[in-house]
Amino acid sequence: MAFDAETRALFQEEVAENLAELDGALLELEKNPRDHDLVDRIFRAVHTLKGACNMFGLVQVVALAHDLESLFDHVRGGWRRVSKELLDAAFAAKDRFAAMLAEGAAPEAQADPELAERLKTLLRTTDMPDEEPAATATSDKAAPASPSGDQDDAELAAALAGILPDAPHAPQAWDIVFAPSDPGHLSRSDPLALLDELRSLGQVEARCDVSNVPDLEALDPADCRMRFFLRLTAGPDANALRDVFLFLDNPGDVTITPAEAGTPMAQPVPAAPRPPVQASPPADAPQIAAPKPAAPPAPAEAKPTAPPAPKPEAAPQAAPTAEAKAAPQAAKKEAMQSLRVDAGKLDDLVNLVGELVIAQARLTQLAGSLAHPALTSVAEEIERLSNELRDNTLGIRMLPIGTTFSRFRRLVRDLSSEMRKSIELVTEGGETELDKTVIEQLNDPLVHLLRNSIDH
Repeated sequence: MAFDAETRALFQEEVAENLAELDGALLELEKNPRDHDLVDRIFRAVHTLKGACNMFGLVQVVALAHDLESLFDHVRGGWRRVSKELLDAAFAAKDRFAAMLAEGAAPEAQADPELAERLKTLLRTTDMPDEEPAATATSDKAAPASPSGDQDDAELAAALAGILPDAPHAPQAWDIVFAPSDPGHLSRSDPLALLDELRSLGQVEARCDVSNVPDLEALDPADCRMRFFLRLTAGPDANALRDVFLFLDNPGDVTITPAEAGTPMAQPVPAAPRPPVQASPPADAPQIAAPKPAAPPAPAEAKPTAPPAPKPEAAPQAAPTAEAKAAPQAAKKEAMQSLRVDAGKLDDLVNLVGELVIAQARLTQLAGSLAHPALTSVAEEIERLSNELRDNTLGIRMLPIGTTFSRFRRLVRDLSSEMRKSIELVTEGGETELDKTVIEQLNDPLVHLLRNSIDH
């Protein structure tokens, strides 16, 4: 599939963000190897990188990312500990990702065979966490008790064949309910791509519940009110399924429960959240109904009926529901306060603001020479607005210098490992803001200073 230049540029930006996230999380994990949140962050970054590269047909990158993803999946499952060998391989893979993607995201970009074999070797070996040494030692000591030091492979296979059937029954099917609570979810993600990924794991039966979708007049295109009911037959374990939904900001949006293969999938039950959509009008209805008794006598018959009593009770129920829904939406808005803007567009804006300030100065001079009160008042107002616009526009280009400091952590880590020195990088004043261009110009001199400091 051919992609235009704009799509490729967006791809490069997204990949750069994921690589930066991966690099930072790996550095933090090296200091806190038992932090499960960091492991999840790394797994999510690699998973996202793999998906984006798969869309562009970067087979070699996808294969490398898949092996790295599997390694950290073993860490998440408690089958492997975070070791220096694992981190070194992860850093090398991250660097190789960056190098391959720097080649222009070409499908023919080749992975490093040595690195690929290094990851596969790690996958083939076991490295149990520190919490299980006692169990490992016990099993190791139990082995010599057999008459022969080695156990025949056929005998071992027969033993396993006798054990596995008695193991707990693994579910042959999974029922999945996916109810996005994120208002803008469907605008950023394709449900068909989700189904395709699930189909790669097994046979999928899908149904969509639209009972909670409001009428066209009240429809908000950014608010997804649909629920998806899926039956995955002969699928993997629940952890592998949850990995498909890693992109979700709210993990509670998806529910995975085991089911028996061959049984019919339950029919979607109309969602309860639909009443809250209609509950907001009733909440206002008592307020509108209150002033009506004075005007029309006819509604007097409607008042004696029971509805007034239950309505105050229904209103408090609708209120928490609305608040509960507003909470994730507010959090999402807060999380999306920043957006990506092309640097060229920002430069054009700064140039236009500069020309506006010059024109405003001419207007102020003209108003002063004419001594016209109304014109002078307008000129002063435009001067105030122009100055505010100039200050805010120039502030957009200001970035904390701490963004540059964060890049040096990886440099110090590699150099300290290479030179076998114990080095700790301490930075201060990272909140100081400088123009983006100035920060870029400072990068090389600061790297040179760091290298000299470490060498000597």
